Order: sequence, then C-alpha cells, then structure tokens
Amino acid sequence: MTLATLKLLAQQAAAATDAAAANDVLGRAAAIASDESLPASREVAMALINVAGALVPLGAPGGVEELFHAVQRMLVAAGGALVDDQLLIWHNLGVLYRQHGANDLCNQTLALVGQLAETWNGPLQPHGAGVFLEQGLTYRRNGQTEPMLTMLRQVHRQRSSDATPPAERLVWLTFYAPLLLEAQRPDEALPLLSQGAALARQLGEAQSEVHLLNTHATFALSRSDVDAALAALERALPLIDATPALAHSRMAAAVLHNLVAARLNAAEPSRYAEALAHSERVIDLLRRLGQADSGDFAQALYQHAVLIEYLGDWVGAARGYAAAAAVHGVDADAATDWLSLGGRAWFEAGEFDAASDCYLAAVRRRLSAPAPAV
Repeated sequence: MTLATLKLLAQQAAAATDAAAANDVLGRAAAIASDESLPASREVAMALINVAGALVPLGAPGGVEELFHAVQRMLVAAGGALVDDQLLIWHNLGVLYRQHGANDLCNQTLALVGQLAETWNGPLQPHGAGVFLEQGLTYRRNGQTEPMLTMLRQVHRQRSSDATPPAERLVWLTFYAPLLLEAQRPDEALPLLSQGAALARQLGEAQSEVHLLNTHATFALSRSDVDAALAALERALPLIDATPALAHSRMAAAVLHNLVAARLNAAEPSRYAEALAHSERVIDLLRRLGQADSGDFAQALYQHAVLIEYLGDWVGAARGYAAAAAVHGVDADAATDWLSLGGRAWFEAGEFDAASDCYLAAVRRRLSAPAPAV
C-alpha cells in the first residue's frame, strides 16, 4: 500500500503546476518518511526519491531538502543501499541548490559526485550511471574536458558491460567513441569505434556501422592516415549501396566525399576515374538533398575539378574551380584559392583571356576580404 501511495504521489508531484499543489504532495510524502511505524526499506526509500525528485521544481526548497535527508537516513537504517542511490540523492540535491541560488552547497554536493567518479571501481546500476552521464554532459557544455571524461568513463564501465543489452551498448559506443575523438583521446576512441562497428554488423544495424566507419575515416584523414581511411570507407560503401535508407542520404554523401578525398591523397592515378564517379555521385546527392548552397557542395565541386585536371581536362577543371568558388556562402579564402587554380587551368588550356579574368577575380576577392583581426 505504501509503495502504491508513493507512486501516486510521484505522479501528482510531476503533474503539479503550482507551489501549493507541490507542497501538498510534499507534506504527505514527509509524513510517510517520518512514520516510525513504517519498516525501513530500500524500496520505500527509492519511491520517496522519485517523489522528492519530482518536487524539486516547485516544492518548498527546505522541505524538499529535508525529504532527501530523510531518505538518506532510511537507506542507512534499511541497509543494502547502493552507491547509485546516494548518487541519485546528491544529483537531485545539486539541482535543488542550483535552482535556488545556493551555489556553494551545489558545488559541495556535486564535488561528492566527482570524488566518487574518480575512485569508484565497483558495480554501477543504470540510475547511478545516469547521474554520471548527466553531470558529464554538463561539463561538456561548459567546455570542461577532464571532469567530463572522468564522469563518462564511469558511464562506459556500466554501458559496456555484458549486463547491458547489445542494442544499448551500440547506442552508447556510437555516442561515446566520437566524443572521445572530439576530446583528443584517439587511443581510447579508435578501439571503441572498431568494437562499435563490429557490434553494429552483428546486429544488422547498417546505419550505425556506416556512421562509425565514417567517423574513423574522417579522423584517419585528419592524421593523413590514408590506408586506415580507405579501409574504413571501402567497408562502408557496400553497406550504403545495399541499404535503401542510406543510399540517398547525407551519410552517403559524407562517406563518398571522404572516399574521394582519400583517393586524391593516395595519389593513385589508376583510381582517379573511379574517384571521379564517386565525386559526381556526391554532387548529385547534395543537389537532391537541397545542399547546393553549402560548403560541402563547394568542396565537392572543388574535388571534382581536381580530378578532371588530373585526368587531363584543363578546360573542364577551370570551369569546375570557378563553379566551386561561385557557391553562395563559400569560405572567402577557399574561393580565392580556387579562382587562382581556375586561372592556372585556363592558362594551361591556352585560354589566356579566361585565365586573366580568373586571376583578376581572385585578386578582387582577396582585396575585398575583411582585414584579419589584430
């Protein structure tokens, strides 16, 4: 009966739209928490946490704080409390303190979460990992990389365990591995990208597999590791072609764009015709996707022009460089460089007037660019 009552109170607290309704729920929950005739149990304590957490937005702050402290006392009396339960209390208290401007108390409470994240190597339940995740994402929004990673490594321990269903593990790896790359932790990220891609293949999740492979390839290209990039992209391409939902997507365009870049960086003339076909597919995809005014589209036109030049078509290359430079919103420095390349291509084709026009356009673009900030 008590658990059913507390479940109803949690629903009423979540539905409350004013302080009066919230405080009515708070009074009834506090009466249950202080009822000495009620045997202390973890189940009742956790149900009270749910009520108290729902009361944070509108409940009287002192009363809500005391309700959380009553829950702590009940957990001690009942025995068998999990570290996750304490994490949940600290997290809710931190939110309560922050909401009411008690910044010192908020910082002290969240510091307890941080201390535990640095030292805890025991088991974690989903609700404890959820506290670490939320705190880690807060640190990410604030640009605090190291504390973010401390929190998320704890989440990773829980989410990567065998107790976590494979589909949930895949969702986590798809989020966490790219985030590690963003945080400049490739030694941690790359094995997880590989694990995630293998798990996605096992589960038949083509979209996740392609995403992870392309993430790996993008990183490899940033480090000039062309072989690793090509290995990942050549696994991704057949998946795109075999999956209707991917074949005409932005992801397909991203993979093909990276594949063209990798082929150009590999400097294998025998593969340029193949790369040109991929390049034309990227351009067509971006047009179909309404991206003809994007930087990605300009870059795709530039890649196409480079390949045409390498295949000996100077006139086609000149026109391609000019088309790339003319895309609305393209980076001014890139446009200037591409116009200069267009001028060179016209010169090589013997079209000297066109070459002169292109070079002059590049000069005008350079002169019209804003001066760099001092």
